[in-house]
Amino acid sequence: MPDDGPYLLAVGDLRPKKNLLRLVQAFRALRREGLEHRLVLAGVDGGQGELVRAAAGGAPVRLTGYLSDAPLDALMRGADALVHPSLYEGFGLVLVEAMARGVPVLAARATALPETGGDAAEYFDPLDVGDMAAAIGRVVGDRVRHAELAKRGRARAGRLSWGDSAARTVAVYEEMLSRR
Repeated sequence: MPDDGPYLLAVGDLRPKKNLLRLVQAFRALRREGLEHRLVLAGVDGGQGELVRAAAGGAPVRLTGYLSDAPLDALMRGADALVHPSLYEGFGLVLVEAMARGVPVLAARATALPETGGDAAEYFDPLDVGDMAAAIGRVVGDRVRHAELAKRGRARAGRLSWGDSAARTVAVYEEMLSRR
């Protein structure tokens, strides 16, 4: 876990669909405006590590590579916010993991992420670096908003259990079988 001040965290492998190059661009813009945070990207290099490093242009961006569960948990718990700019996700489990830990979540307004985060996340257009930067600025710059997202996130994560998922899946199967 970085011990040199507050940081934003993104979790996921470094592939184009994770949209990390735009996140780094948004982060650099915020740094130019005075943001003191660092950006930590936790995940396996899926071929974009050098591009991400180049895009950082000297800004404090750290690529961790693969992390096992305990170090990733510690990293997530220490983050000021989780930023998930992914262009495509089937669910977005990392959002729920952050919410359960009381970490405010910012996510792309794309695919399943708004459904996963509900009203417990701040959203941005994943193709618009300015919108992404503005969303991050709203959350880290407003302690009341930050605390509200943490509170809503814990509540949202509590409603998204594996038991609930299993029950909903069974209900869909039962509905489909009753139509035969």
